[in-house]
Amino acid sequence: MIQWSGGGTAMVVRRRASWRTPMCLASNVNTEELRAQLANNARLRLLRLSEAAEKLKRQAAINVQTGKEDDARELLLQKKKVMEEVKAPHRVAR
Repeated sequence: MIQWSGGGTAMVVRRRASWRTPMCLASNVNTEELRAQLANNARLRLLRLSEAAEKLKRQAAINVQTGKEDDARELLLQKKKVMEEVKAPHRVAR
């Protein structure tokens, strides 16, 4: 940039380029939306797994009443696996 001094002499003044990144409120909004979405997905996952475990438990009880103990045992093992999945931290596939 050329700047003129008071005596009529031209001086070259270097100006630093400002590469400032603007603070964007949209990024905060996107972060909040993502956080809410992840929390909602986690709640839905917990609900689905809990319902599946409850359904397996009911079916096992019916099988015991009808004399199908082996089938009931298998259903209870499946329920146990579902409950372990509920307690395990959910990993996001990349």
